[in-house]
Amino acid sequence: VALVRRRCKETGGGLEDPEHVLRICELAQQVAEHLAHVSGDCMDILSYVKIKRMPGRHIRDSECVDGVVFSRDVAHRKMRCRIQDCRIALLREPLSFDHGHRLTRLDDLRRQEADFIDLKVDKIALDLQPTPDLLLCQGSVSQIAQEKLRDKKISLVLGVPAHILDAVERCTGARILQSVDSIVRSTQGGSVVGQCRSFHIHRCGEGGKSFVIIEGSNTDRFMTVCLRGGQ
Repeated sequence: VALVRRRCKETGGGLEDPEHVLRICELAQQVAEHLAHVSGDCMDILSYVKIKRMPGRHIRDSECVDGVVFSRDVAHRKMRCRIQDCRIALLREPLSFDHGHRLTRLDDLRRQEADFIDLKVDKIALDLQPTPDLLLCQGSVSQIAQEKLRDKKISLVLGVPAHILDAVERCTGARILQSVDSIVRSTQGGSVVGQCRSFHIHRCGEGGKSFVIIEGSNTDRFMTVCLRGGQ
């Protein structure tokens, strides 16, 4: 407790308050008791713990989540933002059509793009088994692809940082796809689709920040400490 109090005092912002110190100690104990070291893992526990500040409420409302929490929202307002027993796929490449420098009529380009995106989305929805409920993509995703994924009832979160994909891979059992075209090759070694107990979007007030919460997967592999209080 004395060590935490000293570190909180150095950090400032009122964290040296006894109630704050005690709550932080409780959270640290939960993390230490919860995480399991597996052969080959890095010895630095901070590789498997993320600390996320979330505005509002009080320090006593801070909690440990057995999964990953990060700042993002679903790409389309009509996509599901709460899924129980959620199946998850992870993708690094952008999901978009490269027009390049083609000297082609606009209508032809649009048709080519629609056909290209159809093939890509069908690969995700049909070739991945089980079919994912949620796709996390590191790159950008075209508007056409977003709408087609929505029609397939696949929620999408785009622009996900590489280290977040790595964390989700660790705690859900999903395998990161480098590209959609690699799906067949990747699935030959077993399913690349992971699973968690729940996925949902937490929105902090009207017009506030949105957070993706993926929890209840391989519960001793990764944790997020959500610190509440303040703005």
